[in-house]
Amino acid sequence: MLKEFVWNTFLNTGSVEAYIFMKELESLEKLHKEKKITEEEVAISN
Repeated sequence: MLKEFVWNTFLNTGSVEAYIFMKELESLEKLHKEKKITEEEVAISN
């Protein structure tokens, strides 16, 4: 939901800061997913 809001803000204003913030959110989301997968793999191997 936040990502959609930031994207719409970028589309409406052309704000570079909004675009950078959206990219940071995507990066954090990706890191969170990778961490979760890694934790699950470690739990399975134990």
